[in-house]
Amino acid sequence: MPSPSKAAWRKGSPKLARIELVTRIDVLASGPVKCRQLDGAVATLDALPAVVRAVNGRMPVLLDGGVRRGSDVFKAIALGAAGVLVGRSTLYGAVAAGEEGAQRALAILRDEFTRTMQLSGACSVADIHARLLFEPALRAHSTP
Repeated sequence: MPSPSKAAWRKGSPKLARIELVTRIDVLASGPVKCRQLDGAVATLDALPAVVRAVNGRMPVLLDGGVRRGSDVFKAIALGAAGVLVGRSTLYGAVAAGEEGAQRALAILRDEFTRTMQLSGACSVADIHARLLFEPALRAHSTP
């Protein structure tokens, strides 16, 4: 993956994502939209599918914001993100216990993500797709 220094930091806008395509940006990080604290504003995860559609596979899209659990990582990947950026979890871990705390926070996210994959029937990251979120009857190990 390209270095983050070549990433564009945009506010979850499909229009801005299309503009980034012509400016030779390598990675698009879709983050919180302005005024997120207002009732009814679009959540980062809700804006993600439109941004992914706008870039149409021409660059990876990273979700920036709203990742609190491993299941949030799973949802972002299922909706088309190439990955997620986590800051708050590691920051809280670092404040509580320094570097070891930050590493523990990442380990918890990884374990939750792995558990979510297991519960969904996904054997690898490549098996994660939106149908696992929206069509429970299609999940592995479920009955019709």
